[in-house]
Amino acid sequence: FPEYGSFLGLHKYDGKWSEEGERAYLENTEFFKRYLKKFVKIKTEKLSEKDKLDRKIIIQNLKLTIFSFEKLRTWESDPDIAEWIGGTLFLLVNRDNFSLKDKIKKINKALETIPALFDQVKTRIKRPYKLWTEIAIESCEGVELFLDDLKSIKIEKNFKKEFLNNINISLKAVKDYKNFLKNEVLPRSINKYIIGE
Repeated sequence: FPEYGSFLGLHKYDGKWSEEGERAYLENTEFFKRYLKKFVKIKTEKLSEKDKLDRKIIIQNLKLTIFSFEKLRTWESDPDIAEWIGGTLFLLVNRDNFSLKDKIKKINKALETIPALFDQVKTRIKRPYKLWTEIAIESCEGVELFLDDLKSIKIEKNFKKEFLNNINISLKAVKDYKNFLKNEVLPRSINKYIIGE
């Protein structure tokens, strides 16, 4: 989850995205199950009270995540990736501990892979929930405005062409995804939210 790393200030993850396809969610579920087994096996006799509490919290968080991914499966119903994209880009734009040149490089890196991110999300929307689909469409419209605003950032000419090109590619990807939601996902969306399979 590189976006969380970036949010926490681990800058090697700036501009990177998590895998968002169906396969990634299934693989992550198995990953969390493996770590749950490892933490359950830890013997508590020699642990300090603090470490015992940490172990208990980690086990509960892993169980909750597995339940969310495996039983609730909201990743099959919620197509709103645009809000996450917008929030992550906003964070990169407003970082004040980088030069403008470095900031643009990081934003460019994020923009370049946005089309692939939308393609991944399309693989996992099996039973869309109508309200979440409508919110996702609105989020796309918000991201379009945000990307248009990025064009006004004053940067050196040698960076400007690549930057504007990446913005335009991302804008097209957002518009295509919004049309996908309107034309393919919304008509088959359900009004009643169903938990689980």
